[in-house]
Amino acid sequence: MFKLTPQFLEGLKFIRISELPSEQSQSLISWLSRKGILTLSVDGVDMEDCVDYEDYDYWYHNYLRKELNPDF
Repeated sequence: MFKLTPQFLEGLKFIRISELPSEQSQSLISWLSRKGILTLSVDGVDMEDCVDYEDYDYWYHNYLRKELNPDF
């Protein structure tokens, strides 16, 4: 099962939804509230698909693994 490594920006650990496989990105988006998707700016470029790594990690361990393996 694919899990992203966090990126760091000014002390914030995050992942980008666009870097996830399609099935995972769709599942994560449906689980997150709109407030959970962050826009971060790096060198004047806005990245509008960021998620705090702790939110992603929680979702990964508590929701995704159960979706993929219901007996887990």
